[in-house]
Amino acid sequence: MRSIRDCAPVAFALGLFLLALAADPWVGALQYSRPLVVQGQWWRLLTGGFVHLGALHAAVNASAAGLLLALARRFALGCELVRNVLLGAVLVNVLLFVFSRDVGFAAGLSGALHAAAVALGLRLLFSDHSEFDAAGRRMARGIGGLLLALIGLKLYAEHGWRTPIALERWWAFPVVVAAHLAGAAAGVLLAAWPWCGPRRRRNGVNRP
Repeated sequence: MRSIRDCAPVAFALGLFLLALAADPWVGALQYSRPLVVQGQWWRLLTGGFVHLGALHAAVNASAAGLLLALARRFALGCELVRNVLLGAVLVNVLLFVFSRDVGFAAGLSGALHAAAVALGLRLLFSDHSEFDAAGRRMARGIGGLLLALIGLKLYAEHGWRTPIALERWWAFPVVVAAHLAGAAAGVLLAAWPWCGPRRRRNGVNRP
C-alpha cells in the first residue's frame, strides 16, 4: 500500500498534464498524423503519445500509468518505468510511421504504456534480482511472467496485426490497436537496451 500512496502524487500530476492536453488546439497540433509527418511536421512523432481524445481517454491512461508505477516501485524500478514510458511514446509513433501505413492518425499514451509494461515484465522475469532474497526473486519473476502473459493475451485478442484500427463500443472513437502491438515491440527493444540489464554494484551498493 505504501508504494501506491507514494505514487499517487505522480499519477495525479500526470493525470492533470494529460487532461490539459486533451482539448483543442493541443490535439490537432500535436497528435500523430502520418500525412503531416510526411510533410515535415516531425515533432508529431515526439508529441503524439501525450495528447488524448477527451478527458476519459486521458484519465484511463493516467490511471494505468499510476498502477504500473506502483508495481515498478515495489522493485525499485520506478525511474526506469518513467523513462520507458517517455521513450516508448516516441518509439511507438516511429514504428507506426515505418510499419503501419494504414494508420493515418493516432493519439494517446496506451502504446507507450504497453511498451513500459512489456519492458517491466521482461526486467522482472529475466534479471537476477541479487538484491532480493529467494522469496523476493520468486515474486519478481512470477509477477513478470504474469504481466507478460496478460499483455500477450490482450494483444492476441485485439489482432492488431490483422485489424490495425478497431471500433469498440466503450470508446467514442476508433482505437488504434496497432499502437498496442507497436508498444509491445518497443518494450522488447527497451528491455534489450543496456540500462535495463542487472544493476551495477559500486562499493558494494546496488545502484538503481
